[in-house]
Amino acid sequence: MQRPVLLDSKPKQMTYHRYENVKMIQRKEDQNTIIQGEHCIIVLEEMETFIWDRCNGEHAISDIVNDILQMEDYSQNDRLEIEEVVINYMNDLIEQELIEIV
Repeated sequence: MQRPVLLDSKPKQMTYHRYENVKMIQRKEDQNTIIQGEHCIIVLEEMETFIWDRCNGEHAISDIVNDILQMEDYSQNDRLEIEEVVINYMNDLIEQELIEIV
């Protein structure tokens, strides 16, 4: 059973992608990240890479939202919208079995 994605959740990248013996290959190209599994290639753009890099089990989703609010020209009025985008993105990564919530 998966834990729900909440603001205090700490996402962590999974070592393996879908298949127990298949490791992911990850590389950077410019400000993008390319993740390659046995049967898939995923390209993360700049903001997605920013979030992905913080999926190490140490940053809560609320920390990631705060980092985004500080780095871009956002105001605190944008917080709910940013939280929704980040949580939806985390759910997508969980569905693709690229991260887990610890």
